[in-house]
Amino acid sequence: MSDYYTPDPIWLDFKIENREDYVDKYVIKGNFHSSVHEDIIKSFKTVEYLMAHAYYHWELYDQVLVKLLSIFEMSVKLRSKELNNPLQFQTRNGRTRDKKLVQLIDELKNFGYPANLIRDLQWLRKLRNIESHPDGHHFAGAMKKRAVIPGLNMINRLFIDPIVLTYQNESNEQLLKSKNTFTDDVFIHSFKGKNVLVHDLEFLANIELKGNTCEYWKANPILTDTYASFSEMKFSSPFIFFLTDVQIENGNLIATDFQTKKPVILQRTKVDVNLQAYQLHIDAIEKLEHTPKFGLESSHRNYLNTHLEEFTYINCWTN
Repeated sequence: MSDYYTPDPIWLDFKIENREDYVDKYVIKGNFHSSVHEDIIKSFKTVEYLMAHAYYHWELYDQVLVKLLSIFEMSVKLRSKELNNPLQFQTRNGRTRDKKLVQLIDELKNFGYPANLIRDLQWLRKLRNIESHPDGHHFAGAMKKRAVIPGLNMINRLFIDPIVLTYQNESNEQLLKSKNTFTDDVFIHSFKGKNVLVHDLEFLANIELKGNTCEYWKANPILTDTYASFSEMKFSSPFIFFLTDVQIENGNLIATDFQTKKPVILQRTKVDVNLQAYQLHIDAIEKLEHTPKFGLESSHRNYLNTHLEEFTYINCWTN
């Protein structure tokens, strides 16, 4: 019996020191807003326990995703009931049949849900189909963690008034068009006590919080060993910023960090040596072969999406 309570040695490879460290890094709490159906909230408690007990058996983490996707299907059905959308239909010969999940999700657009949420829910449905029909004894363990937070965010959005979601999307699209673009500008960013050069400063999203909003920005670092590092698939991560009180003054970005409340300043530079460093960096990226160039784009996209999902999960749902 004691073998069931021996930590799985694989966690040592993940630099997990003890059970408390594991829980802190790999157990994701169920953050839900007040309109989410209580059955969803209660069911997710099992997901938390599956994550917690995967400390003793790595393969349990795969069941985390299986259970989450089951809760997701339940969420679509419960929300459909709340919207008075029938879960069944009559065939031509008068028989009653259950609607498939793909149909229930697609019908959400009839109630005003935006297309991007419908698309994301269909992606989660496809993932559910894959997880429900394994073709062998394969386990990904903690790798499945990457889908848990996005799944939680989708479930939370499902129980928001679609009018609100549509308004937020339209507002965000307008901001994306109206915000300043800094594609070819170079900025000085103070990071860990040092001034670093960055480029491609870009507004990515406006995040609706409880009684407030926050802007999501990114900027890419300018390297001195760009070609060598990127060719070996050693990619730098973008700098990301969650900001309030954003102002653009004389081409400089001045704002307040959402978490620390400290000022954030990205100062545009026209100094020749800085512009030359930027040009060398850009030229090196252009010279990359297809594989590392694609890898760089994919790495940055995943990094930005992951941090947006995590920020949303932490700050947007809990009452």
